[in-house]
Amino acid sequence: MKSRVPLRKLIWYDLRVGTKVNIYRYLFATVILVFISELVLLLAHDNHLSLQLWDLFYQIFEGLPEYTKERESQFQLPVLLMMFQLFMLFTIGSYPKQDICGYGRNVFLESGSRKRWWGSKCVWLCVNIMVYYVLAIFILAICLWVQGSPVSFKVTDSMTFQQVGKNTVSFFGNLLLLPLLVSETMGILQLFIGVFLRPIWGYGVSIALLVISAYKVNPLLIGNYFMMARNRYFSLDGKLSMTEGSIVCLILFLGIMILGSWMMGRYDILNKGD
Repeated sequence: MKSRVPLRKLIWYDLRVGTKVNIYRYLFATVILVFISELVLLLAHDNHLSLQLWDLFYQIFEGLPEYTKERESQFQLPVLLMMFQLFMLFTIGSYPKQDICGYGRNVFLESGSRKRWWGSKCVWLCVNIMVYYVLAIFILAICLWVQGSPVSFKVTDSMTFQQVGKNTVSFFGNLLLLPLLVSETMGILQLFIGVFLRPIWGYGVSIALLVISAYKVNPLLIGNYFMMARNRYFSLDGKLSMTEGSIVCLILFLGIMILGSWMMGRYDILNKGD
């Protein structure tokens, strides 16, 4: 089938329409990010921790050490981290599925390329998740400023940075880029399940993956890579690294993207897109 709509126009369509469709989800997620930021600040005050921006961001992704099943041990969930990730996935919502079932069906047919349509949705997903991370950092900075503390984006001011070797690339690679890559991977998994099955199933799989990752350390359970307490760069007891996390996530991301493209070529939009 000859392509009539270039990829850039499909991407622009998704960014414009997807934002409009999910505007209330974005607003709600913004409120949640404010709540998370205020909670992090409260915990930092109560525990006499550093109020530097990147130290606070670390608190969100610190997570929990590896769970050891013993007689008196109690399994816990990394609440802050799960809130951050689940409301990020909430912003993705069901737009791709709604789009292919509604007016977007005409765009799908006009594009002349099922794979191009899928590729546009993957780009839309990646952009949304990156925006969510940027928004989270700026909301945290604003909340820090409102409560009267100095705001600095300099990594050298961070106590956490000073404690782990003062390597800026490694610091941001582990604290920012690795979680972002995990979020993108979980996002495309949710996108895949949402388009070919149901969006709620994709969200359910994401929740299950986070819970199981909190319970068990395994390189294939990518939720583990969110938690800096299990990262060798930040913790002496950590078993996971940015290198293996990046490789696992990239393989999964590209694999799901390729599989989705292949399946989209065989997707019966007229009979199943409802």
